[in-house]
Amino acid sequence: MPATRIAADLHQQIVDYNQQAEEGVALFLENIENGQIDPTLFENSEVFQTLQNLTNTIDQIKNLGE
Repeated sequence: MPATRIAADLHQQIVDYNQQAEEGVALFLENIENGQIDPTLFENSEVFQTLQNLTNTIDQIKNLGE
């Protein structure tokens, strides 16, 4: 797979993860403001997993330059 295609795929992954994270964080903030959430649940949430995926993808990009 050409490097430009890999870069485009990684970019799209980051864009997708970012959108998912933004939506999840907005929902958490809304729930927290309404007093409807236990912050410890964040660690086991889909948002937390999305942020982990985003971090892993960024790490992969960093490793491409090595």
